[in-house]
Amino acid sequence: MIPPKFEVNEIHEIPNFDENFTDHEILVHNGCALWYVHVEAYEDDDERWINARLHYEENPLNLKFKIIYSIMFINNDEPAQNKKVVRDEIVDCEHYFPGDEISMDYVLKKNSGYLEKGVLKIQILFHMESIIVVGETSMFHFLSPPFNSWEKGHTMTFKPSGDQETIYCHHQMLKLHFKTISDAFKGSARNIGLDVPDCIKSVYFQGALQTLHGVFLDVKFDRDYSKILYSLRIAHYFEMNNVTRFMERQLVETRSKDEFLATLVSTAVEYKLEKLLKVMLRNCESMEDLARFLSVVDKKEKTDDDPGIDEMSSEAMKSVVAKFLSFD
Repeated sequence: MIPPKFEVNEIHEIPNFDENFTDHEILVHNGCALWYVHVEAYEDDDERWINARLHYEENPLNLKFKIIYSIMFINNDEPAQNKKVVRDEIVDCEHYFPGDEISMDYVLKKNSGYLEKGVLKIQILFHMESIIVVGETSMFHFLSPPFNSWEKGHTMTFKPSGDQETIYCHHQMLKLHFKTISDAFKGSARNIGLDVPDCIKSVYFQGALQTLHGVFLDVKFDRDYSKILYSLRIAHYFEMNNVTRFMERQLVETRSKDEFLATLVSTAVEYKLEKLLKVMLRNCESMEDLARFLSVVDKKEKTDDDPGIDEMSSEAMKSVVAKFLSFD
């Protein structure tokens, strides 16, 4: 199935409009906040109007949003009157955003073209382009194709296992980091799909993609170690080197300098986090500390999947030897 340009593209019907119209609220989107189109009647200078506006509610994280949308009453008989206006907004508070309005008296005229068996139709287009979080950091919305990218053949699709959401990215950013993707898009414009292994959860994969796209995620060792570890696994599998480096920097900057954690040493060896290993080695102040460091790396109870000294990179081994010689 080809995704539409807009994440939401639907026609909503209001039945019995000519007999008993009451205000309508149409749920449009329920990602991060609840988005509605509110349809209401009002009077102005003795003339009755029907108005459709966009608004949202239930935003507990106080997020901002970058959206693209259009709301239009449909004339069934005269398509030329259907003037679609596409708007884009950065939404930073819960208020109404303009849509479409029309004279109710005109709609109710016999030959206006707006009513078909008493039904009034509204076209609603809605697309969330990004999510702007605290600190003005704009996060990408990966659950729909980037605007216009699908039609141009520029979309990379990742399909996680089971009923997890499909993830969409613009190929231009990915080409900077994945040679295989760069090669796949050579020659002609076409959309590419890739299955994501069962062991990778969509929410963590999206987090890694945020980092890949340059978003500075607020992750700290003591609070988010499991999230960092998951990101490292994803980065290792897909060869997202800049994601690996970012997560390594977060571990270096947010860990306690006096803390010696076996899991952290093992992680540093497994994912070849050379900078982190060097920092931890600098904290070894005696031969006993160094011996303890190496015993963690080559622990006797490790499983076949755990890294050992034989899996340390040459750079890491040089750092160990240099530290050893410094105690001589």
